[in-house]
Amino acid sequence: MLVRLFTILFIYINACTGYTPIYSSSNFNFKIEDYSLKGEERLANLIYRKLYNIESPLTLIGPPNLADYLTSCFHHLGINSVQDLDIINIEENMELQLGENFNLCAMEMKHKIPCWGYAMQSGNKKLVFVTDTLRNTNTIKLAQEADVLIHEATFQHAQRDKAKKHFHTTEIQAMEIADSAKVKRLILTHFSQRLTDTDVKKWIWRGQPCVVFDERQKI
Repeated sequence: MLVRLFTILFIYINACTGYTPIYSSSNFNFKIEDYSLKGEERLANLIYRKLYNIESPLTLIGPPNLADYLTSCFHHLGINSVQDLDIINIEENMELQLGENFNLCAMEMKHKIPCWGYAMQSGNKKLVFVTDTLRNTNTIKLAQEADVLIHEATFQHAQRDKAKKHFHTTEIQAMEIADSAKVKRLILTHFSQRLTDTDVKKWIWRGQPCVVFDERQKI
């Protein structure tokens, strides 16, 4: 099943500036059955290219001020939106059925600004994406028995006090969440620039690496 949607965690200048070109693309298809993951940067570039010049309807799911944000961006950038957008306020619609066999559930996270995590399920496959948050019980509830949990690990556990100060999570805290939620595979992302490839390659959970680089992964 192919679902044309884009989930947005929160509205913040360094996290959503690149979403503005959604007004225009060739079909962005998210095939949940594949659970294929690539390097974060390459995936971001792929999404950007796919979204550019889209003509078919696109569903955007995000924070309450998403519609106002996009309207303002279009206005100040001189963009005439030709995209058929369906914008869903996740605060008012925490559980959604999108298509015959695709469900989305959201729960609020703990960050400096309002932020949500998402669980996407198609048939018996479940993928959960959580970033920019302190460790919290909502994450465990959302990720319960997920096939894949993609979770932030901004700081190493030795810097857990700094992580708490900045409303982020460490790699050990993310692993503890994965244990509590009984997920099958944990993928860590959203790293501090101080972390090197060598650092994150050491992160192993249940015998599997937690960090995916450029190679394609089938989970």
